[in-house]
Amino acid sequence: KEKEREAQVADDIVLKLESELADPGKWTPVLGSLSGSVVLVEVIDANCVFCRRMEDDIARLITKNPDLKVVRRYVPFLSPSSDYAARMATMVWKRHQGRYSEFDRLLMGQKQSLTTESIDRIATTVIGQDAMLALKSEISSGTTRAELDGVIASGLELTHRGKINGTPFVMVVGAGREGLFRGAVSADRIQVAIDKARGTPAK
Repeated sequence: KEKEREAQVADDIVLKLESELADPGKWTPVLGSLSGSVVLVEVIDANCVFCRRMEDDIARLITKNPDLKVVRRYVPFLSPSSDYAARMATMVWKRHQGRYSEFDRLLMGQKQSLTTESIDRIATTVIGQDAMLALKSEISSGTTRAELDGVIASGLELTHRGKINGTPFVMVVGAGREGLFRGAVSADRIQVAIDKARGTPAK
């Protein structure tokens, strides 16, 4: 009973932050429809095995729901390479938006723990070496680094305020408690929440 009460309190807290979590701003990557009327927020760590296992489910949901906008919040909980992955993913989105989904698919398709070198190789595969080196330079110095520091810090602060203590975390905006999922969850369960948020099933 005590754990149930704690879970309800945590849900109440994160639901109050729904609009903040759902707003990608200028820096947060988006998959699916950029103007989608149904919004799914996913908090992930690029080294999280359970986040990786959900990739196919998220891809299926995007295919089934053309009006679905997936806001991808990379939050580096697990390791320094998670932080670098979050920064590189953000920069690929910022500078090479049309290639972002391919980068994300390769990044989250890795079987081993990430390293700076493996992340750079993925970026090189997607955008080419020169473009990767340019992003790497931006990530490591100057005003972009300072902005990225702020993006990562604010993301961590937002998840802390929302009592999101692990990954993956999924929120379907507008579905209430039924749209909150802590830990890996099937596409079918998320689809029920999407249908509730939309008001009608996907065609």
